[in-house]
Amino acid sequence: MRRKILAVAIVALLVVGAFAFGGWDRARHGGRGKMRGGFGAFGRIEEIADEIGLTDRQLDEIEQIKLEEQKKLIDLRAEVQKSQIDLRALMSDVEAKSSDIEVAYKNLQANQQALELERVRMILRIRDVLSVNQRAKAKDIMKEKIEERREKMKEHRLQGRKEFQHHRRPMGGMGFGPGPGFDFPPETGEEHD
Repeated sequence: MRRKILAVAIVALLVVGAFAFGGWDRARHGGRGKMRGGFGAFGRIEEIADEIGLTDRQLDEIEQIKLEEQKKLIDLRAEVQKSQIDLRALMSDVEAKSSDIEVAYKNLQANQQALELERVRMILRIRDVLSVNQRAKAKDIMKEKIEERREKMKEHRLQGRKEFQHHRRPMGGMGFGPGPGFDFPPETGEEHD
């Protein structure tokens, strides 16, 4: 019975510890702390400004939005990091109350949610600067760029596999003997020392 309780407690600590280090946040967003897809394309809208016909006024407005939002995002990221530190400290304190750990975890989650919400607000503010036609063009262009990146990644992975084959052990197999296709040298009748 004591072993069962101990095992459950260890698993709970590991799960909460993963949350404290931001593992869940990275897992939800493909290994990065940033959003992917959706309106995320509007965060890099300057890359396609000419293609979608952005005016100088629109570019200036977008730049101003980004400057304002970056300051907010820095503060929110700092709050998330401080929450992670607080939770880690409580998790490593053997005398910490479960209720205190739960409060620290909820605080971390609230700070992470506030950060994500501010990112969405920035994207929506940038989106509102564009006309409906510009939004549609941006969406189409970003889809093409994403597909191009996927193809390049696929090629890179395939190329890496081909290159890896050249680095394989010449003996093949599991390391027990020469493997298939290996010919022993013909016997000459001479003894070797």
